[in-house]
Amino acid sequence: MTEQSRFFRWVYRALALSGLLIVSMMAYVFVREILFPELWPTSRTIEMSGAPGKQGAPTIRMHVGSVTRIKGTAVKMIEMTTVSSGIGSLRSGGRSYRDDIRNLIFVVEGQPKAKWLFEKNDERLRSIQEVCACDDHAQGSKTPTTAIFLEVIRADSDGDGELDWDDRSIPALLRPDGSGYAELGPSVEDILDTSLSEDGERFGLLINDGGKLLYREYAIADFSLHSEQVLTELDH
Repeated sequence: MTEQSRFFRWVYRALALSGLLIVSMMAYVFVREILFPELWPTSRTIEMSGAPGKQGAPTIRMHVGSVTRIKGTAVKMIEMTTVSSGIGSLRSGGRSYRDDIRNLIFVVEGQPKAKWLFEKNDERLRSIQEVCACDDHAQGSKTPTTAIFLEVIRADSDGDGELDWDDRSIPALLRPDGSGYAELGPSVEDILDTSLSEDGERFGLLINDGGKLLYREYAIADFSLHSEQVLTELDH
């Protein structure tokens, strides 16, 4: 056997070993992140009561998600997400904490007690938006947030056994400090756009629901319905 043949033989062995290591790492990540994520809690995973503020409630495991400073306020908003168990998480696109927000915690600087949005973690939040008269692309904007808009999924409307993005959502508004939660009517099929009037007094929703394209405006002062227009209506 020549020296050159021996060299290439060792190269082939090294490549084979490298390939085996890569496959092993991929298998490890798949088992840890997809099949059994609950067996490897991270530093952001906590055990907590299933009903915050109520003693004796069963504990559940949740993940501390994004922490957002509400624009122009002394409020921090903390997203609380569920830790998916087993291969069921594959149906909703894998283990993505961002996509399974179940509750929000509002911490106001200088106040001794934080506020939870929901008493239980049964709902799922599909959208969280700060409402303000500012340019979202202007990072240096100091215009304060007027309200927070949510899309809340509460019922399994498509009957697939999960609360997911295919279910109908309930539009809702609340104050920047987490108070004043108000639902803007029943659930709808799809919310196409949100807007704030130039004077900052009305919040607009463009909605597709039941074969109709609707535009609704709500008063920022008390979140009450100000007006509704049917823009188009499809014949069935």
